[in-house]
Amino acid sequence: MARKQSGRSFELVHPHCAGIGIGIDIDIGIGIGSREHWVAVSRDHEQPVRSFSTFTDDLIQLADWLAELNVKVVAMEATGVYWIPLFELLDSRGFEVYLVNSRATRQISGRKSDVLDCQWIWQLMSHGLLRGAFRPADMICSVRALVRQRAIKVRDQSQALNRMQKALTQMNIQLANVISEISGVTGMRILRAIIAGERDPNTLDTSCAIKTTAHQLARLIYAMLTKGQPYVEQGIEAFEEQSKDRQLRALERKARKMGMVLVKVA
Repeated sequence: MARKQSGRSFELVHPHCAGIGIGIDIDIGIGIGSREHWVAVSRDHEQPVRSFSTFTDDLIQLADWLAELNVKVVAMEATGVYWIPLFELLDSRGFEVYLVNSRATRQISGRKSDVLDCQWIWQLMSHGLLRGAFRPADMICSVRALVRQRAIKVRDQSQALNRMQKALTQMNIQLANVISEISGVTGMRILRAIIAGERDPNTLDTSCAIKTTAHQLARLIYAMLTKGQPYVEQGIEAFEEQSKDRQLRALERKARKMGMVLVKVA
């Protein structure tokens, strides 16, 4: 039995809102970047749908046009990173911007064009059917970007050191067997000399590594002669513990310079 039509319509929650579709050009199935944004407003206006380029001047014109139409609320899809410049501009102009998950706007098939896409977003937003995603404050976003950039640089540094060590092994340059760390001062000095064209091992500057080993042997022999302490192999665990202690002392020095104190967490 057919269900009766209730005759009720959706409540109009945001009468002054706009929907923005992030247009992405497609070439043989490969997204080559966003070149225009499509904006839909209420059909009561003379031009309910307009397209704007992604240059800064065009984004400013987009914001001015929305302000002229007395638009208060703007909904836009989070498409790649193309939404970030427009989001930041509209947010700085005082618009209430909703960053919408694309899953919430793709439940109905048949929206195959940017015009229908932005109109669909406007229609859903006008009835209050879309929910904005969480976006932290600008300061937190800046700090987060710096932290992520640092993590990328540290990862790239580790990968570069691994490639350097692999290249040295392939050339049978056993530098890791002579010094403890090829990224240290002595290791980098030797690597720069090799890159500069030096091939004589007798002229490569290994004096620092030799001096370090000599000091270690001198302390060991001094302890054996004066205190009668026999030589005992400490093992890899002891060396790892010493390395951790050195790193911890270095972090404590940096923290003191910044006016902070490291607290051990149980």
